[in-house]
Amino acid sequence: MKVINAGLGRTGTHSLKAAFDILGLAPCYSAEMMWNEPGHQELWSATCAGKPIDWHALFASYESGLDWPVCSFWREIVAAFPDVRVVLSTRDPEDWYASFRETVYAALTSPLPASASSLPVVPVFQRLPTLGAKVIAHNFTDDLASRDAMIAAYHRHNAAVRAAIPPGRLLEWRLTDGWAPLCAFLDRPRPARPFPHVNDRRSYRELLGLPV
Repeated sequence: MKVINAGLGRTGTHSLKAAFDILGLAPCYSAEMMWNEPGHQELWSATCAGKPIDWHALFASYESGLDWPVCSFWREIVAAFPDVRVVLSTRDPEDWYASFRETVYAALTSPLPASASSLPVVPVFQRLPTLGAKVIAHNFTDDLASRDAMIAAYHRHNAAVRAAIPPGRLLEWRLTDGWAPLCAFLDRPRPARPFPHVNDRRSYRELLGLPV
């Protein structure tokens, strides 16, 4: 594991994952792995319950990691990989909460469509609402329906990352920052292509079959 993003989901994490891929930092462990990797649903459920985990075995084939559950367990991952670089993706807290509420929270509270088996992509939090809620609440807040609780937890989370990671190992980054600071931080040449922008609020809600 060379780099993780400790920033919360809905802070540009899918775009950052695409950027990691372009920069040669794939495969990247993200929320989808909870669904796609055999045994990982049970593993993360046990981990949320306090069971120990072999982080090196879990991430043996991964170069990077982000989104939930990685951002919920950033402390443990940093302890297991003392040389890992840490990105902290952020955005305006009110915008973050609105995006979370209309996408991830909507997935947690929306039934899985009957046509799910024929759809190419179904958000993992819609497939795994119970586990998803546990992973998001870990070291955060279990009051996912409360704007005030979520925004307060957002601030606590980011402050904890800033306090724990030395400046030379931490990059605070926003989607609008694009390639330049990310490539400098990761010692990678800047790609000629535009920075990727994927999984916006509209496309996420379209996957859920919700009004956009």
